[in-house]
Amino acid sequence: MKKVSIFIVFALVLLAVTANLSFAAGIREQKKGDLWVLAVGIDQYSDNQAFPNLAYAVSDAVNITALFKAQEGKAFERVNTLLVADTGIAPTRNNILSSLAFFSNARPNDTVILYFALHSILDAEGNYYLIPSDYTTSNVDDLFYEESLINFNDILQSFDIPGNIIIILDTHFGETAVNMASGRNIAILGACKDNEHAYESVMTQGGFLTVSIIEAFTGENSINGDITLVSLFNFLTERVSQISQNRQTPVLLVPSAMQNLVIGVAD
Repeated sequence: MKKVSIFIVFALVLLAVTANLSFAAGIREQKKGDLWVLAVGIDQYSDNQAFPNLAYAVSDAVNITALFKAQEGKAFERVNTLLVADTGIAPTRNNILSSLAFFSNARPNDTVILYFALHSILDAEGNYYLIPSDYTTSNVDDLFYEESLINFNDILQSFDIPGNIIIILDTHFGETAVNMASGRNIAILGACKDNEHAYESVMTQGGFLTVSIIEAFTGENSINGDITLVSLFNFLTERVSQISQNRQTPVLLVPSAMQNLVIGVAD
């Protein structure tokens, strides 16, 4: 009888441990949450000579979308994507702003990434604007016709949603973007300092920041294991400096609650 009792106790303990492990695994899976990626890429500014056409902004937006889509079932439960670019939904001012509603279904445990590859500009007062594809001026001397621009502050204020919010800017004036977002629960990854340029090149077939992000996830020297914003930034700081020959320096703002947020798992 004693042997039978011991066996029964052992079996009950084993069942309890298995149940606890399954429950813990379930919690870990729930903690993954979903990812929402809205990528905006603009190459064509042909109707306005103030800003030259870009060569790789659209392909960068496409590649970023694909990169994070591949994280479905890895770092995230599901990955939802929306591309606003020359080749799809026209990246006009109204379309870009209305597309932000894409994030409205994000839950508290989800992560949202808003990515831009396009031109940007600062006015004399330091106001930061993104340049949509239908940008125009009221006259030849007025580059800051605000009704034709996207005020970055309007982007920041649009995030009345739960979850982890990340904005990636493969464009100029990253420091200003960081300063504007300071104090908000929003992470900013910018391509360069304000006195630098966000470069793209035929050599890399893309913007230096975006190409380096892709290398961090999939390259021969990619980050090992889980990728956080901090580990990604450390990788980008070295890689972007290398390919730009020290002409471009990424910038980062990460709220304390997002310091250890996993945004990907390297292949």
